[in-house]
Amino acid sequence: MLAYARANNKYLDYLLSFAKSVNAHGVRADTDSGMEKIVEDAGLSWQEAKRHLANTDWKNEVTANQSDIYQTGSWGVPVFRYKDIQVWGQDRLFVIEDAIRQNLNPHKVAPIDKAIHDIRQAVGSSQDE
Repeated sequence: MLAYARANNKYLDYLLSFAKSVNAHGVRADTDSGMEKIVEDAGLSWQEAKRHLANTDWKNEVTANQSDIYQTGSWGVPVFRYKDIQVWGQDRLFVIEDAIRQNLNPHKVAPIDKAIHDIRQAVGSSQDE
């Protein structure tokens, strides 16, 4: 299904529809009716999508991603990366956010952002102990 979504420039729409449907609305992705809702909410044709259900090309991508995660010292999801920064767990997304902010404007960091960053770093360090 991912290849179909990519080919139709709906990859992100599909991923968001899947996540929202499954995680927020309890849609079962293991049923045809659930997948129909997910696909159509992404702006794709369910009739066309059904032709792609048996496609297993995604397995190669998953295997490559798993190998990459293991080689960089992680073991599972959620792993987030930005440039040379890698964090595990959504509770560490602030590290990625801080790096993006620094990259966007490395010479202008608001004092409140610096204070929040310092607090987050202190809290993150104490949680690792």
